[in-house]
Amino acid sequence: MKIIALFCSLLICVAFVAANEQVNSDLSIHQTVIGTWTDGSRGNRQYTQYDVTVTNVSGRNIKNFFIDTDYTFKVRDGNAFWNVIRLPNGDLSLPSYQTSINAGASYTFGFILLGSPSTPANLSVRYLTYL
Repeated sequence: MKIIALFCSLLICVAFVAANEQVNSDLSIHQTVIGTWTDGSRGNRQYTQYDVTVTNVSGRNIKNFFIDTDYTFKVRDGNAFWNVIRLPNGDLSLPSYQTSINAGASYTFGFILLGSPSTPANLSVRYLTYL
């Protein structure tokens, strides 16, 4: 009986989370190269600065986004991104001071990557939470 009650509680929790999260493309992601340079103090490595504009293309307000990164997200160092936080799993998410992105609105964050503009980061929406 305890197992059935635990199972039912788990199903209710999953249903609640699923109602608040959605894996989709309600958020468009656009990367723009701001500049590129060779840094002599860092072994003549080339770096590129990007601005990323995410736009809420849904009809609902987005509470938070979780953007997936992969091996192409070669950030210059631990401080080379702004207006976004990087989670331990590598996902990018809204900082606490940005509480939502309204329907139709945009938000911009940025970062500096190792490499040339021909090697931008692969960014994709992992999931969104809505207000």
